[in-house]
Amino acid sequence: MVYVNRYDSNGSIILPPAKDMKHFADLDIMGAFQDIKKSQLVFEQDIGGSILDHALIHKGRVYFNCCDRNYYCVGLEDGKKAWSFRAGHITGASAMHDGAIYFGSFDRNLYAISTEGKLLWKFQTSDRIKSCPLVFKGMVCFGSFDRNLYALDLRGNLKWKFLADGPVHSYVTANGNAIYFGSYDQNLYALDTAGSLLWKFRTQGVTSAPAIWKDRLYFGSFDQVYRCIDADGRLVWDFRTQGAVQYYTKSVVADGVVYAASRDQNMYALSAEDGKLLWKFKTHDMISTYAVVVNGVVYFGSTDNYLYALDAQTGRLLWKFKTEGEIFSPPACDGENVCFGSWDCSMYCLGVDGKLRWKFRTSGPPAPVHTDINAPNETIRITWIPKASPKREELPEEEGPKSSYGGGSGDYGGGSLEDSPGRHYRSRKSYGL
Repeated sequence: MVYVNRYDSNGSIILPPAKDMKHFADLDIMGAFQDIKKSQLVFEQDIGGSILDHALIHKGRVYFNCCDRNYYCVGLEDGKKAWSFRAGHITGASAMHDGAIYFGSFDRNLYAISTEGKLLWKFQTSDRIKSCPLVFKGMVCFGSFDRNLYALDLRGNLKWKFLADGPVHSYVTANGNAIYFGSYDQNLYALDTAGSLLWKFRTQGVTSAPAIWKDRLYFGSFDQVYRCIDADGRLVWDFRTQGAVQYYTKSVVADGVVYAASRDQNMYALSAEDGKLLWKFKTHDMISTYAVVVNGVVYFGSTDNYLYALDAQTGRLLWKFKTEGEIFSPPACDGENVCFGSWDCSMYCLGVDGKLRWKFRTSGPPAPVHTDINAPNETIRITWIPKASPKREELPEEEGPKSSYGGGSGDYGGGSLEDSPGRHYRSRKSYGL
């Protein structure tokens, strides 16, 4: 998703400085441009039946959302479809609590459905929802593109909302009487259970939720840094990578080890005590899932199309499994089965030995997605073009500031639509910086 904060005199969008340009890959993942100045969606492309977030394994069934606007339930034993529930674009993760499944949609609603796929209730916000809900102390907490962190009761009634200074996409976590979430306004927030601000910690943009271990918080940011802070929001240690860390996911701490996924293609294992590097494992493309650690094995996916299984102690590769598409879906593991989705429109179930047990095909073809995020010497260009303008090539363009953080991708060349009287929106082919 592209966010902008100002325009030049020609109407060109000026990209904000100091952003990780690798997140422009989400031009394809989300299929949308977001115009902050006018707070409206100005372009959207359907993204088929790809699966972008984690599945839930519960009582012999696998539950997961899909970009084809369906929430699915299939059998864990055979992968056969039990039911599906129709909603809007569903790209964020879901949560389950006491027989109810909660998830947000790009149709602006937070849904609560039963484990049999029946609608219990829905709650409408002012904009799209990607945030994974958290059920905590009788509340369902989640964020929205409308910049609010919402808290509902379990019947879907609003208890309170907190307005941040940017969209809230992140997972939500909690500990004791504090609720934590990240925002595109570059802050990690801590609220009390009544929705009042306790503190906020400034970074370069947080779309991941922190892990909590021994009253410390662990989280990554667009600025390539993984941080540990105490319960009062004070820095304890930090660790620098070469790419955005824990992008659109959550952090993981297991047995005193922090597992940090970075878009520099590495999975890092750090000491939770002092942030020292224990090991790192390099894949062949960016890592956009969080790690799942079960029985001494670290599972995660990469946009190189592989799901990886590593030894948690050493980082040694145990096995890897190739799909036909990029993997943005974190795996779910119950100790016997490893379930995860792929951009190839399939939900996979493997044994813990890496052997395929079954795969379930969703509807529709996947949208094209490009992962050549290291293409050099290019820049993102987005231009508003008047109807009565000269040819497109003759118009002046404003180049977004270059970033040292890496690249992104997207190809919407030639797309246009009317946004306001006398203006068309067009985007040029764009690659990583």
